[in-house]
Amino acid sequence: MSVRVRVAALLSISPDARVYYLKRLRDVGQGTIVLLENYVVYERCVGIEGVDFTQQRLFESLESQFELR
Repeated sequence: MSVRVRVAALLSISPDARVYYLKRLRDVGQGTIVLLENYVVYERCVGIEGVDFTQQRLFESLESQFELR
């Protein structure tokens, strides 16, 4: 199963639907401790690519700017 098909199934969307992919590294003191990969249904947050995630948190942005809960 391809990543596209697997992600689409998990998000209950068509494999052809657009998603926004955000990959982040979390650092604490001595170095990187976790790699986070998020897929967001683009149709539910059109314009998310304009958010500066070096300054804003993903889930806070989804709630405040795109009214997703």
